[in-house]
Amino acid sequence: MIDIIINKDCLSEKKYILDVIFRNYFGQNYNLKYHNEKKTIIINNGYTTVFNDIFFQKVKDNWLSNIDLNLNSLSYINLNEFNLNLNNRNDQMPLIFGKNKIEFNNRNIFLDFDLFGSCFFLMTGYEEVINLKRDEYGRFLAKYSLAEREDFLSRPIVDEYIDFLWSILIFQNKNLIKKKHNYSMIVTADVDLPYNYEIKSIFGVIKSFIKSIRDLNLSYFFNVLNNSIKYKFGLRLSDKEYLNFEWMMDLNKKLKNEMIFFFIVNKTNKKMDGFYDINEEPIQDLISRIKKNHKLGLHFSFETFKNLVNIKKEVNIFNSSVVCNKIIQSRQHFLRWSSIYTPYNLNASAVNYDYSFGFSDKPGFRAGTCHEFQMYDLVNRKSLELIQVPLIVMEVSVFSEKNMNLPYDQSTFEYINDLKSKCKQYNGKFTLLWHNNQFPTNESKKFYSRLVK
Repeated sequence: MIDIIINKDCLSEKKYILDVIFRNYFGQNYNLKYHNEKKTIIINNGYTTVFNDIFFQKVKDNWLSNIDLNLNSLSYINLNEFNLNLNNRNDQMPLIFGKNKIEFNNRNIFLDFDLFGSCFFLMTGYEEVINLKRDEYGRFLAKYSLAEREDFLSRPIVDEYIDFLWSILIFQNKNLIKKKHNYSMIVTADVDLPYNYEIKSIFGVIKSFIKSIRDLNLSYFFNVLNNSIKYKFGLRLSDKEYLNFEWMMDLNKKLKNEMIFFFIVNKTNKKMDGFYDINEEPIQDLISRIKKNHKLGLHFSFETFKNLVNIKKEVNIFNSSVVCNKIIQSRQHFLRWSSIYTPYNLNASAVNYDYSFGFSDKPGFRAGTCHEFQMYDLVNRKSLELIQVPLIVMEVSVFSEKNMNLPYDQSTFEYINDLKSKCKQYNGKFTLLWHNNQFPTNESKKFYSRLVK
C-alpha cells in the first residue's frame, strides 16, 4: 500500500484532496503518516516522490482571507524531461503553486510544485473567495480567473496533474491498477423560457399584433393568437420554443443520450426568474413527457445561491410538484455561485448532484476537471456529500453577443469539439447546456445535432 506523509497544517483540506485523488480517481487506499516538514512525501514500492507544500502554508494562518498568493507569473514544467507514459498532449504544464525545479536522486524525485494544493485551489473555488471581482449578477467570470489569464481554461489542468501523478506511481510500481472511468456526454437544458410569454395575456397578444404590423409579419401574430387560445383551454402548445423540447428529446433519444431538464419551481426575483408556473398545464404536460425517456432537475431561482431557506423551500416544491425522487439534481439560475455558501446550502438541502460549476462567459474547465467530484465546505472546513458535475459548455457563452459572439460555423464547432475530445481523453464527462429557446436559425439546430452525436 502507498504511504503518504504530510504535516498537520490544514489537515482536513489535505485529507479531502488526497481522498479525492487517491480513493476516488485512482481507487487506491493509502496509509497516512505525519511529520513536521513543509512537504508531501509519497512512498510507493520503495520509491519516494516529494512535492512541496506551498498553498496550504500560505493560507493556514489566513484562511479565506484576501491575501496575495503570488500568482502573477506561473512556471511551467517541461514534460519531455520525464520518461513517463503521460496522457497529456502538451509539452508544457503550468504550475499554479511552485516552480519547475526538479531533482532526481536514484529512487527519489523532488518537485518544487504543490500538486495537491493546486488541485484543491481550483476544485473548491478557493480562488473565487480571494478574488472579489464580480459581474452585475454577482458572478465570478472566466475573464477574472487565473485559468483564463494564463491560458489554461481550455485544459482540464487538474486532470493533467492527476495523470502526471499516476504516471509517476505506475512507473514506480507497474502492479498498481487504476480505477476505471468511462467517458460520457451529459446533455442538459435549463427551462427558462419554455414558450413565448405573449401567449399568456390579452396584453401580450396585442403586443404581438403591434410587432407584426411593424415587422410586416402577420403570421407571427396569428401564431401567438393560436397558442394563446390553446393555453387558455389547456391544449398542447405549438409555440416554436415549446416545440423545441420535443425535437431535442427525440434527437437525443435516437442518439441514446439521456437528457436532464432543469425547471424553475419558484420566483425569488420576478424580473429574473421567468414567467411560467410549475403547476400550469403546458409545463405539467411537458414534465410528463420528459419522464418517459429523460430526467428532471431543479433549476434554483435567482436569489437562492446564498440563501439556505430559499433552497430548502424549492427542494420541497420540486418534490411535490415535479418528481418525488431520492436523487435530486440541480443547477443554479444564471450560473450564480458562491464557493462559500452554495455548496453548503445545497448539501444541507439534500441535493445530491449539482451541475452549476462552469463559467457563464466562456466554456472550459472552471474546476480544472471534467470528472465529477465530492465538494468541500470552505467555511466549516469539511467534506460534503454533494457531488459536483462540472459544466463544460453553455451555448450562451459561445454564441451570445455579450460573450464570445461566435458564429455557427466549422471553426466554432472545432473549438467546442476540442473541449469534448479532452473530456474523452481523460475519460471524464462532457456536460453541455443548451436552452430550448436558443435555436435562432436552422444552422443552430444543425450545429446542435452534430455536437450531441
